[in-house]
Amino acid sequence: MSPRPGPPPPVPPAAPAANRSGAGRAPRSTVQRATVVVRGRTASPRPARWQPPAAALITLVAWWTALVALEPLFSPGPWRGRTLALVAVIMLTPALVRAVRPARDLLAVAAAFLAGGAALALLLNDLGALGDWLRDPSARLHVIGEVLISSVPPVDVGTVLGGGVFVAAALLSLACVLMSDGGADVVGATALVPGIALLAPTLILGRAPRAHLVLMMGLCALLLVVVSAPRGAQGAGPRLRAAGAALGGGASRLATAALALVLAVGVLGQALPVPVLPWSQPGGASVPEVRLTLNQDLVRGSSAPVLQYSGLEAGTSVRLTLAVIADLGGDTWTPLDDARQNAAVHEPQPEAGAGVLTPGGALRAAGGGGADIERSLPAVEVRVTGMRSHWLPVLQSALTIDDGQGVDLDDWSWVSGTSTALSGSSEVTTGARYRVRGWSAVADAQGHPQTPVGIPAPTPDAGALDPYLELPAAMPDVISNTAQAVVDAAGAGSDPAARAAALAAWFHGNGFVYDEQVPGSFDGAAGSASPVQVVASFLDERAGYCVHYSAAFTLMARSLGLPTRIAVGYASTSTAASKGDWVTIGGSQLHAWPEVWIDGVGWLAFEPTPGGIGGQVGAVQAPTTPAAPPTATSSAPAEPTAPAGDQETGAQLSSTAPTAPPSAPALPADRTGGGAAPDLRIPALVLLILLLAALPGLTRALQRSRRRAAVRRGPWPGEVAWRELVATAVDLDLLRRGTRLRARTSEALAEHLADELGAAAGAVGPGTGSDDPDGGGPGTGAAALAALTRLAGDVVAERYGTAPADSGRRRRIEGDLDLVTAVMSATASPGRRLLARIVPKSMVGGRFTEA
Repeated sequence: MSPRPGPPPPVPPAAPAANRSGAGRAPRSTVQRATVVVRGRTASPRPARWQPPAAALITLVAWWTALVALEPLFSPGPWRGRTLALVAVIMLTPALVRAVRPARDLLAVAAAFLAGGAALALLLNDLGALGDWLRDPSARLHVIGEVLISSVPPVDVGTVLGGGVFVAAALLSLACVLMSDGGADVVGATALVPGIALLAPTLILGRAPRAHLVLMMGLCALLLVVVSAPRGAQGAGPRLRAAGAALGGGASRLATAALALVLAVGVLGQALPVPVLPWSQPGGASVPEVRLTLNQDLVRGSSAPVLQYSGLEAGTSVRLTLAVIADLGGDTWTPLDDARQNAAVHEPQPEAGAGVLTPGGALRAAGGGGADIERSLPAVEVRVTGMRSHWLPVLQSALTIDDGQGVDLDDWSWVSGTSTALSGSSEVTTGARYRVRGWSAVADAQGHPQTPVGIPAPTPDAGALDPYLELPAAMPDVISNTAQAVVDAAGAGSDPAARAAALAAWFHGNGFVYDEQVPGSFDGAAGSASPVQVVASFLDERAGYCVHYSAAFTLMARSLGLPTRIAVGYASTSTAASKGDWVTIGGSQLHAWPEVWIDGVGWLAFEPTPGGIGGQVGAVQAPTTPAAPPTATSSAPAEPTAPAGDQETGAQLSSTAPTAPPSAPALPADRTGGGAAPDLRIPALVLLILLLAALPGLTRALQRSRRRAAVRRGPWPGEVAWRELVATAVDLDLLRRGTRLRARTSEALAEHLADELGAAAGAVGPGTGSDDPDGGGPGTGAAALAALTRLAGDVVAERYGTAPADSGRRRRIEGDLDLVTAVMSATASPGRRLLARIVPKSMVGGRFTEA
């Protein structure tokens, strides 16, 4: 009779009765080797003794590849060999146990934990850190975090970091052992654990993984699949085909594992209390972003040092500029980068064209005595300690750059019309040192330079400042209307410096707060608002960080006729006791600020940002009664006065400009800074670990529930119940790779399970049937054996016959399944039952069936 469509295809019939002996079992000498199938593929009845050690060695190669991949983060040293030795102890110990005692999985795992714990203790004791880790591991983790915060890559792995590396390696290698015990080697998933290291340089430094390391890791995963292929496939060709079948059959689990890995990396990036260093900025290690897409750079900066300077007195406000932005049109605001090859940085900037707006142009306009003027300027020494960039950090008004050490200054040129230096072929990196002559022109509260300007700026030719007055074509009226109302309310008159100072002061009150969590970017990403719309929203919400404040100030100032640009660089105030002392700048001091052209002064930096590094170094302080647009009535909220055109048309300004109270309002609790928000990263990490640990068990529970539902309502209740029965047997280790069956039939598999349950049946005596589905009371064992036989018959009936799917039969099948699984669970040890719930083998090592 041909099988019905839908269920699995027919299998060869059982062996003839003539070949059986005793109770119907085949003699031991004629027992066929079992064909245990993993999702339709044949697996070995018992792994060869060389297979577990070979898989462990391949995993060790993957670990070595991972350690090499971490070189951009951690300097090579003895720690790498010791870490590999620790992993070797943890991986090879259970592999050797499995080679000697294949059926002792729990013994192998226990040996891994014992050997790994002993090796880890020896390594920590050698570092002198064993006692500290035993007494207070959380304190050690905190110390490791502090070391990372104050370091730049590649970090030397000493006593403190060494202990953390050893502990992490031990935990991850134990994870490999558990995955291998669960059968993850069959699909190469064990190699995913050390493979995480390939992502570290990308996630932290922005560097792509090295191709040969990716190739090596992939090769390790492939070899792991080949080595773990069924032993029955002899020869290279059959073994490769068997490995392909194993990998293909486990593709769904492999995809699930990869998805879980991606999700884990994404969540861990937010949950782990890992310090965010300046070398974690987008674009590469220590590469500061100079476009106005500073969201991640400015929000996620840290105190790790990036450079140092000397030569300035204490209290001097310093701006070390990387780039300036003039073009505010379009969806992305990018810096000026027209670097002329004939504009060498050891010479003052050329005067031609926009060069009149630079210190070099001012020097040439001053006439004779240029050399004396140049020598009178402050000479600031700069040395790079933790960054790399094509842009050279220089004084805000730099005249010359020379005396380069560790950097070839011939590769750098002045960007036309600016004091910024750019190289198209070289980067300034850690260890570079050079001297800059110039000054930093930073405005005080009245809009005057805090320190004398080195060279007074001449009045530029008509048209030279036009690029710094251009406004976006679709700029909302709220920006210009608010700007005019602010300067009118401040009584700034027509003096450019006073008008710019009034704008800066307005941002230091009137409900504006410094908030790094505010959305809105200037990178033109798909679906994001345009920069001018972001500014308009910022003026309404009055919360943001330096990107928002500098962009809003620049647009508002230009609408008032003030030539303005945005500068990106590092902001600092000198704390040197003497000019020869070095002052350190950290990654968190990366900043954006506006600069306004003032005749006789040149480019003058203003500080509208009320918090962050801007609030620390800015000269403008929040007024007692913040300057705000005038109020319509004494009791109504303040709003800017409408321009004449709006008054003539009767337009209400409140529809186009944000309102502001006459004094700073009470701020919401999450913006006042009155209390620190609770740090939820540790609880989130613990929750994540628990969820990942529970993922196999939860998936198995969902599968069990769906199968039970299919037994009650599906077209093949017997087939589905049998699959659930076999999966439970695998979870409880009643079916394993060493299982021998007499034939590839459900009856043969039922006979094997009956043998496994025979002791329980004999212990409770003969039963009366399946009336006790909970598996308790007299006769349960015998009833379970009878139920097992009926379930095997149900499978045959559905595959080769026309078994009815009526409700009575469904209830009987469900009761039989409940009884047999309950007795199987009672037969297993408590430890095995716990592992079956947490790490079910049927989910991590393949689902075994008899055909």
